[in-house]
Amino acid sequence: MTDSTTINKTTQNYVKQTVMEMMMDRGYQRPYEKTITNFPTPILVACNDVEECYIFFGADSKLGVQEFRKFQTLLEQNDIRHCIIVSNLGATSFTSSILQKMDSAELEVELFPYRYLVRNPTRHSLYRHHRALSEEEKQQFLHKMHCSNSSQLKKIFRDDRICQYFNFPIGTIVETSRCYGSTGPYKSYRIVEKNKT
Repeated sequence: MTDSTTINKTTQNYVKQTVMEMMMDRGYQRPYEKTITNFPTPILVACNDVEECYIFFGADSKLGVQEFRKFQTLLEQNDIRHCIIVSNLGATSFTSSILQKMDSAELEVELFPYRYLVRNPTRHSLYRHHRALSEEEKQQFLHKMHCSNSSQLKKIFRDDRICQYFNFPIGTIVETSRCYGSTGPYKSYRIVEKNKT
């Protein structure tokens, strides 16, 4: 695909297309490109009824603290509380530790390596449709299944690519459906848990 430090134009276009599809699958309007004065690269902006989300494409092979601080300053200046950063190889270990310590209520940062977004995982032939249950549906489901709590369900981890793609929060019950031959859809349910340690 690419070497470890550079991303070619074709790969960048595939990743950009997947990001646009991902945001629309999450319920945002189609992202648009925005050029900001004194900022090295254009960003994508996605909006829904609740918020605006900035999408940055990192210039370095790994997201470093200096580059992250530039993004953070821009977010604070524009009062943006949610961003997605796409970087070639993810983040440096120091930047990762900063991101883990951040309060998600203050700023929600999602980090994707390019390789996760070269192909849209929801367009794969083996993909099963995923849908997060609303709080009301969650309570009805637990009551119907005679579960005293959701920890009795099968698990899907937060670092699963589909969980990341849809940004399912921890504690969400996810319904997956798959059709077998001519029969109707078979549904299964999993709860989103913290990443394996």
